[in-house]
Amino acid sequence: ERRIPFSVSMRCAFVPFPGGLILAADYSQLELRILAHLSGDCRLIQALNGGTDVFKSIAAEWKMIDPKAVGDRTRQQAKQICYGIIYGIGAKSLGEQMGIDENEAANYIESFKSRYTGLD
Repeated sequence: ERRIPFSVSMRCAFVPFPGGLILAADYSQLELRILAHLSGDCRLIQALNGGTDVFKSIAAEWKMIDPKAVGDRTRQQAKQICYGIIYGIGAKSLGEQMGIDENEAANYIESFKSRYTGLD
């Protein structure tokens, strides 16, 4: 028995009223921007307003290296720490996410917060 592939897009389930329209928006780094605003952290605000790759800028500041030296792994780590902090992640969970031990994750969180002092 052969089955015909079948898929349904949930977007089709939403239909605007006659004469109306559906608007979709993607707020780039929304949580991070809210955190920057609420914390007033100047370094984080500067990274967001810099016009460059936000997570590369954050990683460079966190590791105290040139942004050009930030590789994909370091950028991803900075992103995981940022969003982890926003959502209250602990060192154990961050370590599991990043594939590092809990102590190293705790050091990452502390070193990150020492560079972005408004987040503490």
